[in-house]
Amino acid sequence: MKQLTRRSSQLSCFVELTTGTALVLLPAVVIQLLLGTSLPDGGLQLAQLYGAALIGLGIACWSPVQVRDAGSSRARLGLMLYNFGAALLLASLSLTGTLQGLMVWPAALIHFVLGGLMLIDQRNQQML
Repeated sequence: MKQLTRRSSQLSCFVELTTGTALVLLPAVVIQLLLGTSLPDGGLQLAQLYGAALIGLGIACWSPVQVRDAGSSRARLGLMLYNFGAALLLASLSLTGTLQGLMVWPAALIHFVLGGLMLIDQRNQQML
């Protein structure tokens, strides 16, 4: 478990890089899986822009586990907050019926678990 929490930032970066790449290359497919619908005019381009942002986030936060400087700490904090925020937003939009995609609950769960693992890692680092 300790190894998993130590690698949670890299795992989260990998998830965001993968999702971002899928949004850039196949925005209609990803949106259909998450939202359960297609987007209006301009929506696919906005999804691609969001995909590019996720790629940037994944690259900006990627660092070897051994590196624990202030900059990487802030990047990890931002990524952890993103994971919790994405989990809450996806779950709440699904519960209200706004999102009906096949992957909305798995995506919310993945974000919640990654955020939790990153929080545990953060606490472990503060105890050292």
